[in-house]
Amino acid sequence: MKKLIFLTGMMMIATTAMATDESFNIRVSLIRPIEITEISELNFGEQFVTGSDYSVTVAPADSGAATFSATGKKNRSVSIALVSNTAVLSDGTDNINVTGLTLNKATDTFSNANPGVISNIRVGGTVTIPAAAVDRDLDYVGTGTLRILYN
Repeated sequence: MKKLIFLTGMMMIATTAMATDESFNIRVSLIRPIEITEISELNFGEQFVTGSDYSVTVAPADSGAATFSATGKKNRSVSIALVSNTAVLSDGTDNINVTGLTLNKATDTFSNANPGVISNIRVGGTVTIPAAAVDRDLDYVGTGTLRILYN
């Protein structure tokens, strides 16, 4: 019986000596959501009804381009895109198409401020005025969607 107790005691000591503990750190970094602000809309200005199809282009560098700024996590890079490169403008009855929506940049990095800032995001495009366009003293309006994603 003494041998059994002695062996059991040895096993307990041996088992305890084989285990060890190590603490570890746990961390989470929170990333603020990106907020986009429209500074100015894409504006093709006043156009004449001429009875012929014609196009008007506003480049991203032009004064009529849509302009945006964004805030997010400082020093983080982002991808900038348009959800679609086309849009439909309507006066409530008729439609006019906008094509070739383009950006002045596809990537950028938020500034070192907190929150980080990206400015001067610009969108241009081309509107085609159809020969059959009717002036009803109403503006043709529509929307496009700008998307900014953290890389």
